[in-house]
Amino acid sequence: MTERAGVDCERECHLVQAVYREMPGLCLTAAQMRRLWRFDPVICEAVLFVLVSSGFLRRSRNGVYVHGAAVRDAGRAVVVEPERRLDGS
Repeated sequence: MTERAGVDCERECHLVQAVYREMPGLCLTAAQMRRLWRFDPVICEAVLFVLVSSGFLRRSRNGVYVHGAAVRDAGRAVVVEPERRLDGS
C-alpha cells in the first residue's frame, strides 16, 4: 500500500527505495528528504509512513531514516555520527 490519508505516493516511494538501495549507509532526516526530492510536507509524511510501516526504513533515535536491512544486518542500534564539514571541523 502506498497511500496514506488519501495521498497517493507510489512514485515517490519507489524513488526513495531506489536511492536507499543504490547508496548503502544513506541516512537522511525528513527535512533533508524534502529538500533532496522536493517533496511537499504532506507527500514526505506519507512516504515515510509507508516505508517505515513496511520496514523498508527505520527511524533512529536522532531522527534520521536508514534502510531497514542495514539495521537488521548490523544487529545493533543505529548510531549516526554528526555531519562533518569538508574542512575537517
